[in-house]
Amino acid sequence: MSEAFVMTGYDYERFFDRSADLLCVAGSDGEFLKVNRRWKEVLGFEANEIEGQSFAGFVHPEDAEPTLAAIRMVKPDQPLRSFANRFRTVSCDYCYLEWNINRFDEFYFCSARNLTREIGTQAKLAESDHSYRFLPEQMSDVLWCFDTGSSRFTYMSPTVESILGYTVEEVLAKKFEEMVTQESLSVIEEKLPAHFRQFLRQGINTPEITQIEMITKSGETIWTEAVTTFNTNKPDKLELIGVSRNITQRVAAEKRVKEQNEILTNLLVERNKFFSILAHDLKSPFHILLGFSDILLDSVQEGDHYTTKDMSIRLHTIVRSIYELLINLLEWANLQRDGVKFLPTKIRLSDTLAKLLTLYEHKTEAKALRIVNKIGQDKSVFADPHMLETVLRNLFYNAIKFTPRGGSITLDARRFDSVLEISVSDTGIGMPDQLASGVFSLGKFSRRQGTESEESTGLGLILCKEYVERNGGTIRFETEENKGTKFIFTVPAND
Repeated sequence: MSEAFVMTGYDYERFFDRSADLLCVAGSDGEFLKVNRRWKEVLGFEANEIEGQSFAGFVHPEDAEPTLAAIRMVKPDQPLRSFANRFRTVSCDYCYLEWNINRFDEFYFCSARNLTREIGTQAKLAESDHSYRFLPEQMSDVLWCFDTGSSRFTYMSPTVESILGYTVEEVLAKKFEEMVTQESLSVIEEKLPAHFRQFLRQGINTPEITQIEMITKSGETIWTEAVTTFNTNKPDKLELIGVSRNITQRVAAEKRVKEQNEILTNLLVERNKFFSILAHDLKSPFHILLGFSDILLDSVQEGDHYTTKDMSIRLHTIVRSIYELLINLLEWANLQRDGVKFLPTKIRLSDTLAKLLTLYEHKTEAKALRIVNKIGQDKSVFADPHMLETVLRNLFYNAIKFTPRGGSITLDARRFDSVLEISVSDTGIGMPDQLASGVFSLGKFSRRQGTESEESTGLGLILCKEYVERNGGTIRFETEENKGTKFIFTVPAND
């Protein structure tokens, strides 16, 4: 140690060692001459490991040149204040020290304070501040503040442009009423005061969730969901703080689910009605059948040939009606469980009609009905053969049932673009409006007896509609009470 430096005074020595700062004396060559005990507490080195060593061995390499330049600037009348650098610790880490340096002759009297914790905290705060400033720009949701007094937004995060198409500046310049639909504005005007009264009464700032239909810059409307609370830091104004997100797709999905549920509910109601009606319509003919069979048995035993013949004809009619109902019921049941395969092929319409006319020849003759077939040999369609036969069978049989004796039934087909329009018309009793409105509805069976008490449930027409639509066609009808009915359906024509 240099002989020019001599410590004197017990009190001075005690002050030196007990200081909360790092105190040291250094020579003009940068060699540490004396350090206090605080150096060990901060850096971990013993005093004898520092004293006699140059500061260059402890200063961070990047800070060595700035530190040397700062020391050279210190004059006896120009001390150095609040200079910071990094010093190596015994664990080879670095801590931040803030220096105050005074010069007397050839000696430097220095005090240093450990700033490592403060600088670390500041760095974390800076990083946190950067993160929070960066967060609104990266979120898909929109953060905002709204002044209810001026009805304007006072803050809006940049993500608003990706949702509404407006820039932040454009949103801040607009009134809120200009950005929402009238319906949503009415909802907000109703909910906001109630929310505020609850806040004042209970003192609980409960988040409020509101769905708002907003108007974008392009004029389209989208659905947003806003979660809002009151800003209680500004007693002079009522301000809302909120987070909004685009829920247009969710609202559309919820709407589809609701519509599908309503459809399903209606189908279940209609199906329950259907089974109730069906049970009655299956039960009634069998009661009549049993009664007629008893009369037939008695007439046979008594040799009453006239009654026997009459009962036989009636029994045949009832059995035919039950058979048609059961066939339609089986067809419909298979269709509901996707048990009916769709196998379209080329069909010559005249061949299908020939089989149909042969099947019901006895029935048309019994009622003396005139059949007018305008469908030529050249008409062909591309459809499922079984489905087409079922549609024609039901429409033709209905025409037979509801046409009085001596009436006529006309079959026709016309080509329109890529479809063939087939019609079955009669001169029968037609349908009143109330009955016609439920022709194709499962829950509104067109239950009605034919002109000669033939049973009918309307199930066949429901089956016709489903089969026609399965083949890519449509079905409609024209009717006038006491004048007749005409059913028209389309199927793809075979080119």
